[in-house]
Amino acid sequence: MHRESRKSPVPGEARATHIGVRSRIDASWTETVTTSGQSPGYATAGRAALLRRICPNLPDFSKPQRLLRGTVRVSQSRAPVVRSPYAPMSHPSHGHVHSVHCTSLHKHWDRSLPPAHTVASGSIVTMTCPDASNGMLGPNSTSEDIARVDFGMLDPLCGPIYVEGAEPGDSLSVEVLDIAMAPWGWSGLLTGFGLLADEFPVPYYRSFDLTRGHIDLYGIPFPLRPMMGVLGVAPQLPGEFPSIAPTVAGGNIDVRYLMPGATIHLPVFNPGALLSGGDGHAIQGEGEISGTAIEAPMTATVRVKVNKGQALRAPVLDISTARFVETEYRDFLGIGPDLFQASRDATRHAVEAIAAHLVIEPYEAYAMLGMIGELRIHEIVDQPNWVVGCMIPRRLFERRLFTTGGGA
Repeated sequence: MHRESRKSPVPGEARATHIGVRSRIDASWTETVTTSGQSPGYATAGRAALLRRICPNLPDFSKPQRLLRGTVRVSQSRAPVVRSPYAPMSHPSHGHVHSVHCTSLHKHWDRSLPPAHTVASGSIVTMTCPDASNGMLGPNSTSEDIARVDFGMLDPLCGPIYVEGAEPGDSLSVEVLDIAMAPWGWSGLLTGFGLLADEFPVPYYRSFDLTRGHIDLYGIPFPLRPMMGVLGVAPQLPGEFPSIAPTVAGGNIDVRYLMPGATIHLPVFNPGALLSGGDGHAIQGEGEISGTAIEAPMTATVRVKVNKGQALRAPVLDISTARFVETEYRDFLGIGPDLFQASRDATRHAVEAIAAHLVIEPYEAYAMLGMIGELRIHEIVDQPNWVVGCMIPRRLFERRLFTTGGGA
């Protein structure tokens, strides 16, 4: 079992994906696998300019993104057990079970991409995906490594999966059955990315041991809540759209409740829907404020179902919050006429308080928010000012005598 690491060097050629922990945290893990490597927004011109200034490394959504070419291996069996390199759970089933193992991935949403496989409505599909860095980072990576990350390689997608019978005007329900995570994950600050990227330009990296079912942040445990950051279908419009940007077709929505037991209902814009997924998170705060959660390789097992004639304008989720047991918070408010700026103010207040209390660097406090911070709109009717809260578990402020360096 490795220790959490921040500074150890990683060999330049290393691209290993080590497999381990699933969402149910009740199995032992021994396998090791090596993995190689609509309009995107609704902002006004002024808001878009502000976003570009704050996050200069965001892809130019008006330009085509690089396509990672390769193959997708597909196996089909009537056996009731699905086996993958990440050892997903078993599913009793009397129908076909389709297991999709992505060894090379597509990088953008594009309705013209050929499907990796065709499945029937009601099928169970297993998607095996690297972490959001697409293998550019590993357990022993450093801040220097994250500074060299190629943004054009982030958030690789597993798929597309053609679902028989899906046509424009239908919807596609995708039920998340299981998520198997690697035994390690990472979080950090990507240069030019995140809600306060302009205020925290320093790259930062931290890896985590995920084999214990929780992480420690400066001596305080937080349970893992594995989820999928990305699930979506091909967009309605022709052309290439970056995987990092969500649209009304779904994609990188980063809703932390998209975990086992949740179902996302997606509008269908193209024959077969062309479903893809990825971006495994071991734990994520509400809003993924700092730009990253705890990113980790994963295998997600889902069930797909076509709903004929049930058109949607945007995704709808059936979720549960029962696994989120945090009830006591300290809430830092941002108040003003612009929700985006109010969100930044609330986040800034939280960072200052956490850094002062834990005696850590402000960038370390900011990096925590992608894992445990929760941005909430508290008030949006009392014009001209709106209220946004950055909610932090209050137990973080109940511990004393912290030093820079963090948990075990």
